[in-house]
Amino acid sequence: MSNESLPIQAPERWKKLILVFIMMNTLLAAIVTFLQTDASIRSGQANIDSQYYSILTSGELIRQSIQGTYDLATYGEVLKNTQESMVYEYTALDEESKGNSAGAQQAYLQSTIQFARAEQAKVLSLFYSDPRYIPKSADQAPDLQAYLDNQTAYVNSLVTKQNTASDEYHLWNKKSDAYIANLTILAIAFFLLGLSQSLASKVRIIFAAIALVTMTIGGIWCLLTFIG
Repeated sequence: MSNESLPIQAPERWKKLILVFIMMNTLLAAIVTFLQTDASIRSGQANIDSQYYSILTSGELIRQSIQGTYDLATYGEVLKNTQESMVYEYTALDEESKGNSAGAQQAYLQSTIQFARAEQAKVLSLFYSDPRYIPKSADQAPDLQAYLDNQTAYVNSLVTKQNTASDEYHLWNKKSDAYIANLTILAIAFFLLGLSQSLASKVRIIFAAIALVTMTIGGIWCLLTFIG
């Protein structure tokens, strides 16, 4: 009686083992699906961040170009009017030495006008209103190097953030693609396990073994992708 039941029990035993493999593969596929979804979300967010910082960088470069043109133009007006004021003042002194009081008076008037223009230009200039760039003494120029450093520092920080976001996008996008390929391998394992259920006992074992190897490859690949 027991000898007749063995051929019947053995196939059933293998079927139960294959069902266990199917459950394991289902669990593994669920884990990979979750990881793929997470990687896809992270990749999309990193891509959005990369584009966001890229737009900010472009906008900041345009803003700085306009702002820099204005700042340097007002500073140029300060220099121009200051120099012209000094020239008129020297001219007035020269005219006085020649006894030409009318010419000296006219030159003094022009010197005063140019000096007033220079002072007005200073009011409008960032180099004479921002404590970071104001000259430390009357005979010193504004700190133009600090101005240039501050201008480039913010742009460089945006570029760094954009590059970081771009690197994260490529990393998570690569992981997402790897997880999709991993799911394809697990789908093959599902096919092999399902097919083995309808085959003869010996062939069933072979297909189940191949499916188990496929699952192992998929599991190792998933782990390497996760920690990579």
